[in-house]
Amino acid sequence: MDILPIPEKQREPSQSGGWQKDMARRRYQNGCIRKRGKRNPVWELLWWEDFIKEDGSVGRRLASKTLGAVRDLTRRQAKKLAEEHLRPLNLGRVMPLSTVTLGDFVKQQFVPNVFPVLKLSTQDRYRRTLDNHILPALGARRLCDMGTLDLQRFILQKADTGLSWACVDHYRHLLSKIFSTAKKWSYYSGENPAAGVELPEKKSVREKHVLTPEQISQLLSVLGEPVRTMFLLAILQVCAWEKFSAYAGRT
Repeated sequence: MDILPIPEKQREPSQSGGWQKDMARRRYQNGCIRKRGKRNPVWELLWWEDFIKEDGSVGRRLASKTLGAVRDLTRRQAKKLAEEHLRPLNLGRVMPLSTVTLGDFVKQQFVPNVFPVLKLSTQDRYRRTLDNHILPALGARRLCDMGTLDLQRFILQKADTGLSWACVDHYRHLLSKIFSTAKKWSYYSGENPAAGVELPEKKSVREKHVLTPEQISQLLSVLGEPVRTMFLLAILQVCAWEKFSAYAGRT
């Protein structure tokens, strides 16, 4: 028996003006339970769910879920499962999902509306990070489908390539800014997944090399002026600083 409200049967048009306002007007749903299939029939639950469209407004679409095989469940048992499934929705605990991909949001909303308020140097760095790293890896994913674990894996993969701690921290910061902006503009309704991302232990990427006295002598013998004098002055400054530090430590 179809028990969906009449306006929902007529595919009520989507509302605009912020999905939070629209959600407050949604009705209590019982859904519709029906048999589907002939050889191995199953109980199927139909209900209306909200989703965030690309323009930020809320649309409604028909959703479905298989509750179980008819041979295993009576209609009453299937109805009880349906009530349990719809309970979070009717209590207002289910937020609408966004159909917008990260790439579309970045290109259509983030870059045009966030970049103009940033310094040119920040814009350039963001653009390089987006084009070379974030969008190739995550651009095709929907915002609503990405969680902290997805971003954690992305960050660890970048760290494994030998990038510095500062670089991967920058990637995490930019991802956090994208998701917080999407939520502020009603393109995303969940918690910021980047907030829970942890970085690897901070360490030096490149091993430091110290010249031996023999190597210094060899360089002085082959360097021409004025590079030789500049190199010698730099060495003397380092030696003077080390002596001063040692003296200061004793006093």
